Amino acid sequence: MSKRDLILVVDDSRIIRNRLESILTRSGFDVILREDGEKAILAVLEYYPDLILMDYNMPEMDGIHAARVLKGYSQTRMIPIAMFTDNRNIEEKVKSFKVGIEDYILKNVAESELVARVKRLLNWKKDRENIIREKQKLEGLLNNLSEAIIIVDNSGLLVFFNHRAAERFMLIPELIMSKRLEELFPNLKDMEEVFSAVLEKRETEGVEVVIDHGDGKRIYDVSVRRVHLGFTEDIGGAVIFSDITAEKETEKLRSEFYSMVAHEMRTPISVVLGYTQLILEGNAGELTELQREFLSGVEEKGLALRKLVDDFLEVSRLKNKFIILNKKVLILPNL
Repeated sequence: MSKRDLILVVDDSRIIRNRLESILTRSGFDVILREDGEKAILAVLEYYPDLILMDYNMPEMDGIHAARVLKGYSQTRMIPIAMFTDNRNIEEKVKSFKVGIEDYILKNVAESELVARVKRLLNWKKDRENIIREKQKLEGLLNNLSEAIIIVDNSGLLVFFNHRAAERFMLIPELIMSKRLEELFPNLKDMEEVFSAVLEKRETEGVEVVIDHGDGKRIYDVSVRRVHLGFTEDIGGAVIFSDITAEKETEKLRSEFYSMVAHEMRTPISVVLGYTQLILEGNAGELTELQREFLSGVEEKGLALRKLVDDFLEVSRLKNKFIILNKKVLILPNL
């Protein structure tokens, strides 16, 4: 059996309280009755109802005062409040909505409309709770990722960041949630492509960024992904920082090792080729045709091996962004 929704009715008129209780009970709701704002607040803290129908004008503490108190606490601000009144004053409505009240119902409303409004508010509350749960799941997922993630709107203003981003970049919500992305990384030219992607509403990836954290520099592979909340609302971009410092250090060590091995191989190959060429030139005596054929084969394979080593060293230099320029003077003919 499913739980029935609980509605708190607050009105200083016994007649109105009883009428509302009768209508709501017949419609399948559980009802609590209170006669003023103070007792309403105590009832909310005790029962946590799903909806509050509250009279605007009451002695002791009126409805707007009680609503302001309830909307001021995180434990109760999510409970929808419908202000129940016989006054059609626009200023009164505006004042109610400024406090955070979700609806405004006239006391002479038809029973069918009252029930419909109550059901709409309860459905709205359930939808909001589902959205909050999904948001909490998403935040939990993002907070457990190893990547640092900062979400910004289309103007670059911070919307959200996960625990890893807070840890890496010393982010404190109270101090930086009104800041733009470029304010977090001032004068960091490596981030220019990321800033441009956010403002131009496009995605990018593979942006290598070096950030000095004070206790050492870290290398990040940064990408920007478009982010959507709800069904179609585009709130900007998710800037994802993947720490690749360890990978870069490993790659550098591997490259240095391969380069060292290649250099060490080049020396004995050159020696073998040198002696082979000396023998082929007759410096060690006359050679038979068969000996010359064998040594020519050794020379050919030695040259191929040396070329392979040279190519390997060239690839290693390119990977490390180190290129040797062979400069030549070019004289153009007079035209």
